[in-house]
Amino acid sequence: MTGSRIALMLHDVLAVGQDPDDSGFPGAAAAHYKIGQRLLDELAAHPMARCAELTFDDGGVNAVRVVAPILERHGLRGTFLVTTSKIGEPGFLDTGDIERLAQHGHLVGSHSHSHPERMPDLPRESALAEWRTSAEILERIVGHPVTIGSVPNGFADDVVVETAAAAGIRVLYTSVPTARRRRHAGVELVGRFAVLRTHDRDRVTALLAGRWAPRARQQVRWYGLAVPKRILGPAYPAVHARIHRVLARGSR
Repeated sequence: MTGSRIALMLHDVLAVGQDPDDSGFPGAAAAHYKIGQRLLDELAAHPMARCAELTFDDGGVNAVRVVAPILERHGLRGTFLVTTSKIGEPGFLDTGDIERLAQHGHLVGSHSHSHPERMPDLPRESALAEWRTSAEILERIVGHPVTIGSVPNGFADDVVVETAAAAGIRVLYTSVPTARRRRHAGVELVGRFAVLRTHDRDRVTALLAGRWAPRARQQVRWYGLAVPKRILGPAYPAVHARIHRVLARGSR
């Protein structure tokens, strides 16, 4: 998982006509990150998909119902980052599902234990517990050390990375839209470009092909949001979710 391969950040993938709340976290903010199965099929069919890291956050049940079958049909494998407190809950993977993903050659990693809104706001001991608890649960399921993780909601700082390292994480995916990789505390930090509900095949394949424009758009948006994130602090996730609820009502 080293080198210059692009990493894409995906979440749930919905079957045709499926309610977005049926897999993974519910609500309009979460639905913004859920794409349709046709778009994943088009992405997986692209020749450059073999040169990309396809990562799927949260641990929604469609990882085994929709995502894995599509990837395997195209000879691909994904990286599934699981929120372990949700294992076995409606809409989320159970232990048998996670075992099947690992047995079929997919990578399984941690997306924290409880998916805190802002991990940097946690005391160091709590952040360590999030990573350690999640890694231990997944290790018991897959039968080997779990060394991959992703940061919930994209909020990360040195403490988040250092506590992940202390829990055995060696590769940590972030939400920063960059192809550059760096190391901190013995952890390889891997940025990802998001694939969203509003994207189409042309935009996704342009990302895969390394086109400048779609990558730059995400970078401008990311760094543009850095200011309100800093100003709003812990209030930002609630404001962000409210905006998505309003946008969802307006689109009906």
